[in-house]
Amino acid sequence: MKTRWLPIELDGKTMVFGGFLLAGNFKADPRLSWLPVDLTLLLALLTIAYLAIALHKNQYRLPLPLFWMWGLFFLFLLPLYWIEWTAYGTEKVWKLFSFTLLAAIAPLFLCKGESEIRNVFQIMTCLAIIMGVDSFTSWLLAGQGGAHANSTGMTAFGSSTIALGRTTGLAFLWIFLLAVESRMNAALAIGLLAFFLLVLIGSGSRGPLMSLLAVAAVAGPLYYGRKGKQIGIFCIGLLILSLVMTTALSILPQSATNRIQSFLEGDLGASELSRLTAFERSWETIAAHPFGIGWGGFAHEINLWQGETRQYPHNIWLEITLEGGWLAGLALLALFYAGFSRLYRHLRSFEARALFAALLYFLLNAMVSGDINDNKLLFALAGVALVFTPRKAQEHAEKERKEHEFTVAVKREVNDCEP
Repeated sequence: MKTRWLPIELDGKTMVFGGFLLAGNFKADPRLSWLPVDLTLLLALLTIAYLAIALHKNQYRLPLPLFWMWGLFFLFLLPLYWIEWTAYGTEKVWKLFSFTLLAAIAPLFLCKGESEIRNVFQIMTCLAIIMGVDSFTSWLLAGQGGAHANSTGMTAFGSSTIALGRTTGLAFLWIFLLAVESRMNAALAIGLLAFFLLVLIGSGSRGPLMSLLAVAAVAGPLYYGRKGKQIGIFCIGLLILSLVMTTALSILPQSATNRIQSFLEGDLGASELSRLTAFERSWETIAAHPFGIGWGGFAHEINLWQGETRQYPHNIWLEITLEGGWLAGLALLALFYAGFSRLYRHLRSFEARALFAALLYFLLNAMVSGDINDNKLLFALAGVALVFTPRKAQEHAEKERKEHEFTVAVKREVNDCEP
């Protein structure tokens, strides 16, 4: 029996952890100013509480991937010896070894099985719907004195256009896979997909949109290349959504649609050209500094955007290799190789397919925007990939464990009975 998308499957730890990962998308909103504590910090503390409970239930046994993750973050410690403690460098370090570290290790205890994976995607989808509704409401009210948070496109709860684009893109992926594999009502799926696509285009976020197209190009042949019915549904779905996209370009905010249209036509603007320059200068600096230049080093070594204190290459591979050193860059490469390899071996599981697509989606996004701490969700998905085990494999492992315990007990009794 296929698993349906049902919000009632949500549980406490999923809601808390999912909320922690996306808290930055909401906490800037004035409507949440009444909170006595930072929203990210509050949800991080609750996540730690759930983590402690899970550790206790697991009899304090530590999963092997935890040591791999600790090894990666140990390498992230090495550049502290030559960091320049600027305001941005200091902020980057404490966030890296608090919130980002928590996002990476919490899934190793909280998101091992298929039901937990579904729960995570469901809470992300619910939050994406809330963000989408808020962004459309703000846009529609803009003509009546409402505030439009960003001139480049629609936003939600005071967050950036990229945050809105990434979140709705993830929800789009989840719903699209459910629809293609007939795990969701077709009418509901089409409505949600159209809604998410309109929000994504309305945000003017080129990175999330291009990443979605790239994931579709990989996932379609990989998942359904030998399944005639599903590849047919996949292609028809893409055709319908391309028509929605064409219509959206004529009805959504012009500032957003112009950005996307220009990019699709190959017309690179100042933003794209400056990032290409950042990539080039980063490579030159990486070659000369194998041990890295310290966290936040891009801002003072390259300083591409004069007057801005928060600067980075907008590419997670370049950023970590540049500021953290070659070893850190190679360790990150090994982490994602291990995650993708594990998921690839379990592609018969729907949840593994969803995870593979989501991990690829956020990795592609991380290569064009954001700094290391803006990509907490990427590290979280990598952590999930390292420990994910399909239900059948879990049942087989549990059976083997019980058989081993029974065998040991029998041998012990036999030894006790011998004179």
